Amino acid sequence: MTLKGFKHSEETKRKMRLVSIGKKKSEEHKKNIGLAQIGNKHSEESKIKMSLARKGKKWSEEMKIKMSKSHKGLFKGSKNPAWKGGRKPYYGRIANQVYREFHLYVICEECGTSEDICIHHRDTNKKNNQISNLQALCRSCHMILHRKLQKQSIRKIK
Repeated sequence: MTLKGFKHSEETKRKMRLVSIGKKKSEEHKKNIGLAQIGNKHSEESKIKMSLARKGKKWSEEMKIKMSKSHKGLFKGSKNPAWKGGRKPYYGRIANQVYREFHLYVICEECGTSEDICIHHRDTNKKNNQISNLQALCRSCHMILHRKLQKQSIRKIK
Protein backbone atom coordinates (compact mmCIF):
# COMPACT_ATOMS: atom_id res chain seq x y z
CA MET A 1 0.00 0.00 0.00
CA THR A 2 1.36 3.38 -0.93
CA LEU A 3 0.91 6.50 1.11
CA LYS A 4 -0.33 9.65 -0.57
CA GLY A 5 2.55 11.46 -2.20
CA PHE A 6 4.92 8.50 -1.76
CA LYS A 7 6.17 6.80 -4.93
CA HIS A 8 7.70 3.33 -5.05
CA SER A 9 10.95 2.96 -6.90
CA GLU A 10 10.96 0.97 -10.16
CA GLU A 11 12.90 -1.81 -8.40
CA THR A 12 10.29 -2.04 -5.62
CA LYS A 13 7.45 -2.10 -8.16
CA ARG A 14 9.19 -4.92 -10.05
CA LYS A 15 9.58 -6.95 -6.84
CA MET A 16 5.93 -6.43 -5.89
CA ARG A 17 4.83 -7.62 -9.35
CA LEU A 18 6.99 -10.75 -9.09
CA VAL A 19 5.54 -11.60 -5.66
CA SER A 20 1.93 -11.33 -6.86
CA ILE A 21 2.36 -13.40 -10.06
CA GLY A 22 0.31 -16.60 -9.92
CA LYS A 23 -1.44 -15.78 -6.62
CA LYS A 24 -5.23 -16.20 -6.60
CA LYS A 25 -7.30 -13.40 -5.11
CA SER A 26 -10.32 -14.20 -2.96
CA GLU A 27 -13.77 -13.07 -4.11
CA GLU A 28 -13.88 -10.58 -1.22
CA HIS A 29 -10.50 -9.15 -2.28
CA LYS A 30 -11.67 -8.82 -5.92
CA LYS A 31 -14.84 -7.05 -4.71
CA ASN A 32 -12.79 -4.62 -2.59
CA ILE A 33 -10.49 -3.84 -5.53
CA GLY A 34 -13.56 -3.10 -7.68
CA LEU A 35 -15.08 -0.85 -4.99
CA ALA A 36 -11.80 1.05 -4.66
CA GLN A 37 -11.84 1.79 -8.40
CA ILE A 38 -15.34 3.36 -8.44
CA GLY A 39 -15.12 6.93 -9.71
CA ASN A 40 -11.53 6.60 -10.97
CA LYS A 41 -11.04 7.59 -14.60
CA HIS A 42 -8.22 6.44 -16.85
CA SER A 43 -6.07 9.14 -18.44
CA GLU A 44 -6.03 9.39 -22.24
CA GLU A 45 -2.45 8.08 -22.20
CA SER A 46 -3.53 5.02 -20.17
CA LYS A 47 -6.46 4.37 -22.52
CA ILE A 48 -4.09 4.38 -25.51
CA LYS A 49 -1.66 2.01 -23.75
CA MET A 50 -4.48 -0.41 -22.81
CA SER A 51 -5.81 -0.31 -26.37
CA LEU A 52 -2.37 -1.10 -27.81
CA ALA A 53 -1.89 -3.95 -25.33
CA ARG A 54 -5.16 -5.59 -26.53
CA LYS A 55 -4.44 -5.16 -30.26
CA GLY A 56 -4.35 -8.46 -32.15
CA LYS A 57 -5.45 -10.54 -29.15
CA LYS A 58 -8.55 -12.73 -29.39
CA TRP A 59 -11.14 -13.18 -26.63
CA SER A 60 -11.65 -16.78 -25.49
CA GLU A 61 -15.14 -18.26 -26.00
CA GLU A 62 -15.60 -18.36 -22.20
CA MET A 63 -14.75 -14.65 -21.94
CA LYS A 64 -17.11 -13.79 -24.82
CA ILE A 65 -19.97 -15.56 -23.00
CA LYS A 66 -19.15 -13.76 -19.72
CA MET A 67 -19.10 -10.36 -21.47
CA SER A 68 -22.35 -11.13 -23.27
CA LYS A 69 -24.09 -12.03 -19.99
CA SER A 70 -22.76 -8.94 -18.22
CA HIS A 71 -24.06 -6.64 -21.01
CA LYS A 72 -27.54 -8.22 -21.26
CA GLY A 73 -30.17 -5.51 -20.77
CA LEU A 74 -27.51 -2.86 -20.12
CA PHE A 75 -28.63 -0.70 -23.06
CA LYS A 76 -32.26 -1.75 -23.17
CA GLY A 77 -35.07 0.79 -23.39
CA SER A 78 -34.47 4.06 -21.57
CA LYS A 79 -30.92 2.96 -20.64
CA ASN A 80 -29.91 3.09 -24.31
CA PRO A 81 -28.08 6.32 -25.24
CA ALA A 82 -30.19 6.51 -28.44
CA TRP A 83 -33.48 6.37 -26.47
CA LYS A 84 -36.01 8.92 -27.69
CA GLY A 85 -38.89 8.32 -25.28
CA GLY A 86 -40.70 5.20 -26.49
CA ARG A 87 -42.25 3.87 -29.66
CA LYS A 88 -43.67 6.08 -32.33
CA PRO A 89 -46.05 4.89 -35.04
CA TYR A 90 -44.26 3.19 -37.91
CA TYR A 91 -45.22 5.43 -40.78
CA GLY A 92 -43.63 3.14 -43.39
CA ARG A 93 -46.22 0.45 -42.65
CA ILE A 94 -49.04 2.99 -43.05
CA ALA A 95 -47.56 4.19 -46.36
CA ASN A 96 -47.34 0.59 -47.62
CA GLN A 97 -51.05 0.04 -46.84
CA VAL A 98 -52.08 3.27 -48.57
CA TYR A 99 -49.95 2.59 -51.65
CA ARG A 100 -51.14 -1.00 -52.04
CA GLU A 101 -54.79 0.10 -51.85
CA PHE A 102 -54.27 2.07 -55.08
CA HIS A 103 -52.02 -0.43 -56.91
CA LEU A 104 -52.72 -4.12 -57.55
CA TYR A 105 -49.17 -4.94 -58.65
CA VAL A 106 -46.31 -3.02 -57.00
CA ILE A 107 -42.99 -2.69 -58.85
CA CYS A 108 -39.98 -0.42 -58.47
CA GLU A 109 -40.59 2.82 -60.39
CA GLU A 110 -36.86 3.06 -61.20
CA CYS A 111 -35.71 -0.43 -62.25
CA GLY A 112 -39.00 -2.39 -62.60
CA THR A 113 -38.26 -5.22 -60.14
CA SER A 114 -40.99 -6.53 -57.82
CA GLU A 115 -38.51 -7.80 -55.17
CA ASP A 116 -38.00 -6.13 -51.77
CA ILE A 117 -40.21 -3.07 -52.38
CA CYS A 118 -40.06 0.00 -50.10
CA ILE A 119 -42.34 3.02 -50.20
CA HIS A 120 -40.51 6.35 -50.46
CA HIS A 121 -42.01 9.67 -49.35
CA ARG A 122 -41.12 12.23 -52.02
CA ASP A 123 -41.34 15.21 -49.66
CA THR A 124 -39.48 13.23 -46.89
CA ASN A 125 -42.43 13.75 -44.50
CA LYS A 126 -43.28 10.28 -43.19
CA LYS A 127 -46.69 11.47 -42.01
CA ASN A 128 -47.74 12.66 -45.49
CA ASN A 129 -49.28 9.51 -46.97
CA GLN A 130 -51.02 11.14 -49.94
CA ILE A 131 -50.75 8.82 -52.95
CA SER A 132 -49.07 11.62 -54.95
CA ASN A 133 -46.31 11.77 -52.30
CA LEU A 134 -45.58 8.00 -52.32
CA GLN A 135 -43.17 6.24 -54.68
CA ALA A 136 -42.55 2.48 -54.89
CA LEU A 137 -38.83 1.64 -55.02
CA CYS A 138 -36.80 -1.53 -54.47
CA ARG A 139 -34.45 -1.34 -51.49
CA SER A 140 -31.42 -0.76 -53.74
CA CYS A 141 -32.98 2.15 -55.68
CA HIS A 142 -34.35 3.58 -52.42
CA MET A 143 -30.86 3.67 -50.87
CA ILE A 144 -29.37 5.20 -54.02
CA LEU A 145 -32.04 7.92 -53.98
CA HIS A 146 -31.40 8.71 -50.30
CA ARG A 147 -27.65 8.93 -50.92
CA LYS A 148 -28.30 11.44 -53.74
CA LEU A 149 -30.62 13.45 -51.49
CA GLN A 150 -28.04 13.40 -48.71
CA LYS A 151 -25.28 14.65 -51.05
CA GLN A 152 -27.58 17.43 -52.29
CA SER A 153 -28.35 18.58 -48.76
CA ILE A 154 -24.63 18.60 -47.88
CA ARG A 155 -23.89 20.73 -50.95
CA LYS A 156 -26.62 23.21 -49.92
CA ILE A 157 -25.03 23.58 -46.48
CA LYS A 158 -21.58 24.33 -47.96
